[in-house]
Amino acid sequence: MKKLLILFIILFLFSCSQKNNILENLNLFAPSLDSQLYSDCENFNIPNHFGVQICSEESTTDTIIHLSKIDNRFQIQLNIEWEFKNIRDNGLKYINIVKGEKLLKKINLDSYIQEGPTEETYHVPGPSLLCNKIDFMDINLDSYLDIRILSKSGNSNSFYSFWVYNPVEEVFHYWNESPINLVNFNCKDQMIYSVDFHTADYTLFTAYKIDSAKQLEKYAEQEVVKWGEDKIKWKLIN
Repeated sequence: MKKLLILFIILFLFSCSQKNNILENLNLFAPSLDSQLYSDCENFNIPNHFGVQICSEESTTDTIIHLSKIDNRFQIQLNIEWEFKNIRDNGLKYINIVKGEKLLKKINLDSYIQEGPTEETYHVPGPSLLCNKIDFMDINLDSYLDIRILSKSGNSNSFYSFWVYNPVEEVFHYWNESPINLVNFNCKDQMIYSVDFHTADYTLFTAYKIDSAKQLEKYAEQEVVKWGEDKIKWKLIN
């Protein structure tokens, strides 16, 4: 019994030590507010991220994205239904995940996107087009592209909704921590960092740990007052 108790204490201390090591790494890590950044990913198969901009002069149409042409592991295509009525309408309506002739899943975007389209002029002279964008990037560092769409923005804050790809089911699932703004990815520590709120004098960061099942778990958060003056201090989330 005494031996079992000693073993339990050792395991507990080892677990705490692992968390502290990660926390020390977090203390040394200064997230960038300027751009998306993958760090310590040289030995990981992280695909290049890209965006698809959807614009229309017509009132109703759709767009097909053949993911197999980007990554041959995908056997699905995305049929994007959209309708731009005015500058306040987000335009993107549904993402249909299709394999062959079979509809695997229909994602209704109306409840996730509050941001309206942008006006773009590609030919001068010519009319302005209403446009919106879908980004593809690896969110959970499993080498598969996931979906990112701008949900809302204002002042210095932009918030995105994410759908993470499940290679077994061959569909994308909404990530429940959305909408947030992911700014940094660390492959070695299996951590991702987000900016939850940002002003000139205050920034709130959150760190997420990617577990063995490639699920994202909120791990720690920190507040920075007057960015760059104080050392970053992370607080673990139980």
